Amino acid sequence: MANDLRIQEVRLAGFRNYRSLALGNVGGLTIFVGPNATGKSNVVEGIQLLCAHGSFRSARGRDLIMWGAPFARLEARFVSDSRDLSVATVIEPASRSYTLNGKRRAAQDLQGILPAVAFSPDDLELAKGSQTPKRSAIDLLGSQLSKNHRVIRRDYEKLLRNKNALLKDEASDVLIDSVNDALIPVAARLHMYRIALFRNLCGRMARIYGDITDGAEELSYSYIPSWLPEDLAELAENRPYDAEMSKDEVLDATANAMFSRRLEERARRGCGSACRPYGIFHRRAQCSHIRFAGPAALHCACVENR
Repeated sequence: MANDLRIQEVRLAGFRNYRSLALGNVGGLTIFVGPNATGKSNVVEGIQLLCAHGSFRSARGRDLIMWGAPFARLEARFVSDSRDLSVATVIEPASRSYTLNGKRRAAQDLQGILPAVAFSPDDLELAKGSQTPKRSAIDLLGSQLSKNHRVIRRDYEKLLRNKNALLKDEASDVLIDSVNDALIPVAARLHMYRIALFRNLCGRMARIYGDITDGAEELSYSYIPSWLPEDLAELAENRPYDAEMSKDEVLDATANAMFSRRLEERARRGCGSACRPYGIFHRRAQCSHIRFAGPAALHCACVENR
């Protein structure tokens, strides 16, 4: 990845509301001016798709293709003093293909060539929305900056889809556990990469914010994982808790979180399958599971429906 690359040309065909659009001699600062709903944001989205291979809006193929067009084609030329690269993306309703200098490449091979970050009014969800857009924003940037982040995220999403499919099919505990065994270390590694990127970004943000306020105000930040116990989560609001967690501690915390959620998932469909692996048997019952410290500390409180 080289940060001296810049966008020289952009071409869009059959993309969103553009039958054809060509931008040449793109400068260091380019401003699109026009009435609402004329496609300014669509151009920004097209550039982000070419650079980051992600979108700040819906990235489903059928939403990106102009009505009545069979596919959308996006092209860009990235140049520097030593390089001249042509990238292209063809979007069809159910598939996408990518090329670099005319040669077909995988999407992950193109991510990070020219990293891109987009800001829009929807980014208010980063502050007031759920945790999902926050994680997605970190992963989209991290995937451009680090091949390892990109690969780990891909593996995590693949394993998670596999697990969700098994849960939907009400697969056996043995199958679920086998996926969890593979998922836990990948999830822990992804968490560590997210934390590292988050601290890097926030450190820079704190310096910039201090400059903006002439040192009158300070920016505070914390990363609070969803699996962190409530008492520790409260502490994390005032100190960088994860800074004190080793790789093994993150791995153990991830395993405990998945264990706890596994019981909840099974309990939603009935207590029997969740309790039998731990030597707890009963007929028709209502059961609640309480995890105290880890997988070995399990309490099952059942009320028989006789």
